[in-house]
Amino acid sequence: MGRLRTETIKIDPALLHRTPASAELTPAILADYSARMRAQRRREDSMRSCEKVLRQFYDFLPESKTVTKDTLQRWREQLLAENYWHDEQWEDLSLQCPLCLCHPAV
Repeated sequence: MGRLRTETIKIDPALLHRTPASAELTPAILADYSARMRAQRRREDSMRSCEKVLRQFYDFLPESKTVTKDTLQRWREQLLAENYWHDEQWEDLSLQCPLCLCHPAV
């Protein structure tokens, strides 16, 4: 069975606070992303899984909740060190990074 073809979800520019070196991840961005996934009628189990990963990522961030080009690599290293994630799972996640935070432009 093939994957459901869905439209790429982009962050609403009005919610995005960005500098040349970082972007701030806010609860409003996470809520907007979840709402857009629901509007696309994504499967509920996929929604729960995605929301869980995004919450874990948000909790990993420093108090300022800023994301830099190195943030995902540091998070990956922490998850691997804790034996929480295997490289294959990380590759799956990085291929579909929902907030496009892993791209150098951030």
